[in-house]
Amino acid sequence: MVVCGIVGIINKNKKPVKKYILFKTIECIRYRGPDDSSLVAFLDNKFTYLDSVSQDAEVKFDFFMGHARLSILDLSSKGRQPFTANDLNDRYWIVFNGEIYNYIELRQQLIDLGFEFYTDTDTEVVLKAYIKWGEAVWSMLNGMWSIVIYDIKTKNIVISRDRIGEKPLYYFEDNNFIIFSSEIKQMLPVVDLTENTLETHAILLNDSSGYTKYTSFNNVFKFPSSHFIETNIYDFKFDFKRYWELGYDHEHVYDRVDNKKLMEYSHEFYDILYDAVKIRLRSDVDVSITLSGGLDSNTIYHIMKELLGGTKPINVFSSVFDDKNLSDIDESKDIQEALKNTNFNYNPIITDYNDLDLFLSVYREKTWAYDAPVPSIGFSGYSVYKRIKESNIKVVLEGQGADELLSGYTDNWFNFFRVFKFYKILEAQRYVSGDIKKLKTILKGVLSNSILSNFTFETLYKKILKKHTDMFNIELSNELFEYMLYRNNFERRYRANQEYNLNDAIIYSLQDGLPYLLYTGDRDSMMFSVESRLPYLDFRLLEFVVNLPENYKMHNGFTKFISRYSFIGKIPDKILWNKKKLPYPDASYYYASTNKELNKFIISILQNYDSKMNYGQIIKNDYKSVEKILSYIFFKEQFFNERVDL
Repeated sequence: MVVCGIVGIINKNKKPVKKYILFKTIECIRYRGPDDSSLVAFLDNKFTYLDSVSQDAEVKFDFFMGHARLSILDLSSKGRQPFTANDLNDRYWIVFNGEIYNYIELRQQLIDLGFEFYTDTDTEVVLKAYIKWGEAVWSMLNGMWSIVIYDIKTKNIVISRDRIGEKPLYYFEDNNFIIFSSEIKQMLPVVDLTENTLETHAILLNDSSGYTKYTSFNNVFKFPSSHFIETNIYDFKFDFKRYWELGYDHEHVYDRVDNKKLMEYSHEFYDILYDAVKIRLRSDVDVSITLSGGLDSNTIYHIMKELLGGTKPINVFSSVFDDKNLSDIDESKDIQEALKNTNFNYNPIITDYNDLDLFLSVYREKTWAYDAPVPSIGFSGYSVYKRIKESNIKVVLEGQGADELLSGYTDNWFNFFRVFKFYKILEAQRYVSGDIKKLKTILKGVLSNSILSNFTFETLYKKILKKHTDMFNIELSNELFEYMLYRNNFERRYRANQEYNLNDAIIYSLQDGLPYLLYTGDRDSMMFSVESRLPYLDFRLLEFVVNLPENYKMHNGFTKFISRYSFIGKIPDKILWNKKKLPYPDASYYYASTNKELNKFIISILQNYDSKMNYGQIIKNDYKSVEKILSYIFFKEQFFNERVDL
């Protein structure tokens, strides 16, 4: 298993390229793969491993592959990529970023069919599985991946990305090159890229992540998840083919909760999640967990305890706070309750928000890692991954994706009102249970959805945007406004006339909101050479939960009901039945509003960017916008040499 960074370049004209340029495509992302790297140039039916000698030498090639390796399984040099097996006569080559968790089972199937293996890597399994089964293999893989396979004899190339988009992959084409890479910055040594101001301004103007194929650079696009391409380097076509699509059984969407079925469903849910965690523990290096006081990470922690049986301590990392003013978001007590009577190495991380040099450094680092302006600094997450790396741990299990899959967000409750089924209104009432804030959130969702469904929604949205365009001194052109509507998918979100049930909402959340969180999670963890594994995104669990009647997901006033019911008696009741679980704790906004020295520091930076704006007032009322401006300044500086004197 290798989580890493990959690059592939088709040289349309076969014009020589300086060797140092090719090396830069990998060296700029070595944090993704610090353990090893290799580059191979192909020309006609020959291949050449590139060495670091004579960097000014020119390399002629029709296809090029590069790889930076973070070694997780089979730590020997036999797993080096680009990879070709000994028995393949150097014909088939692969670069692979990700993990195939069911590689052991697939390997055995291939051995039974007569295949031999020379490494213990999942890379060799994927390559030989593709040779055997062709495009059918993508539906057989359980994992996360971005893969490029090249046939040196036929010049055919296949490119594939995992079902939900856990591992990044981008592509670019002009008259000279077609480039595929894990990060956009890998393209910069080869081609000149320009800013896609529609996207960068959209990031500044709106909190909504939006998920489109576009990026912050013109002519650079996201390779779609659940898709693959099979083509030829001499006649390349972007003919994307879908190999997986998430759907559900419409007939039983509104089935009421039946106790017998609830018992059956809860056992099946537990068994699938149990196996999802089990296969994600496959590793030749230590595996850890990020643990909060919430339901999702605690279910994973419980299963890890069951699987490891107390034979070795589990490395646990948690973001906590020692400031009394942040007691409402500090989960230390719940975490300690979860850790009772278990074998663990506990690592509580308290982020130092008062370190001004660190504050500035994190913004710079994250903007570079993201290849885009960063909507939010996420200081706590940065500190957690940093500590994991300092502890010499490469793999961490996390609960990302559970909120989207199990409808853990408050705004999903507005569907229970909108569809006007009496029992749904009762469910929503149970959830609110006297909590005025929750009621306001639900009603806001109902009202905004109703208002924005009619002819006035564009007018209202334009007024909202106008406030932000004035703040950022950006002209709200018709082109930018149309792009904002497209980017935030208003057509799908607010103009659907058909009944919008909870399963639709879940699929929408998985397809539209989650990809951005996966992108940020990948960048945040890989900045520190840490692989994040997400059991809740096992495709078997996705298919099972989405096909459950919606009342098994939201019931008796609780979100994530099937998960809570499945873990009765397994995790503390205080955590299991907690309705007030907060998002991942980050105190950036609190410290920005209370730390005068930090305020002055930020204002001094921003006034160099635009001295006309009242940044003191903006910090007080809209700190998120301040974060975006800071990151945008660094983005312009790092990628386009438009320096602001800081």
